[in-house]
Amino acid sequence: MKVLDDYLMYFTSAEKRLFYNKWLRPVTSAEFRQGAELVHNHIKKGRVELWLLDASNCNTQDRDDQEWTVSEIGKLISGEEALLRKVALVRSKDVFFNVIAEWIQEKLTQQFAPATVMKHFQTLPEAYEWLLPEHRICSTSTEPPFINEPRN
Repeated sequence: MKVLDDYLMYFTSAEKRLFYNKWLRPVTSAEFRQGAELVHNHIKKGRVELWLLDASNCNTQDRDDQEWTVSEIGKLISGEEALLRKVALVRSKDVFFNVIAEWIQEKLTQQFAPATVMKHFQTLPEAYEWLLPEHRICSTSTEPPFINEPRN
């Protein structure tokens, strides 16, 4: 597991073609973009098919960051190099963030008509089990089971 400064934890499971990231605290616009660019690069370079995004600690970003997010995720889910099949979002405790996340998902569907399936979840175990139904984790777990895999 790697950490960017004190606000973003991330991990790639090459075996499962899965990328996991967790926002550790509310972030500024600059931190959000820096972290999102790191995530984008790892997903693209790692040829990731499954993305588990834990936004449980996220805060609502401004309108510019929301539009930027649509554009950045659009690059990952459209075009010939798009490999993402499933994106699972663990919802934030921030109600406004969740409204924006639904708006972003709707915009992505309208603009890019992705083959990627995106779903929102209340808990990490629910999201993980949807991505990888053959793997179950404890319903009280706060970290996915792959965190003990070898780093890559």
